[in-house]
Amino acid sequence: MPGEISELDLSKKLGLSRETIAGKRKEHLTKEEDWRKSGRWIVFTQQGAEKLAKLVGLVHIPNEGKKSLTEQSESVNEEEILTVVQNRLANTKILTAKRSNGEIVRVRVNSTKNFLPEMTFPAVCENGSGVWLCTRKTPRWLGKW
Repeated sequence: MPGEISELDLSKKLGLSRETIAGKRKEHLTKEEDWRKSGRWIVFTQQGAEKLAKLVGLVHIPNEGKKSLTEQSESVNEEEILTVVQNRLANTKILTAKRSNGEIVRVRVNSTKNFLPEMTFPAVCENGSGVWLCTRKTPRWLGKW
């Protein structure tokens, strides 16, 4: 729903742990008016997010030039083409890749088994958290899509 933000995203924006946010939510906020449950997730309304920010003492909420906290989580991340740098790490679900600007990032994939160095693939950064996800299925053969 527009105008809502998940508890996880709100904790990242405010720089607080989820436990702290959950404690404040239970003490001071009203269910359905300030927050609701959406499946397994807690989702805050814009009003609830603002109340919570005031409760923890944030006068100025970091919003990176956007109008509200909820609009930050709704921003669409653009897909970027990355190049594999290292594919054999201890964790077989993470590989090291290079962005077009030369920055080295870690990318989550299903399996690194068929990736080779210098292979390119599309990926997206998850909500500015620094976690990159491969947006394409893993290669079926060694070095080939």
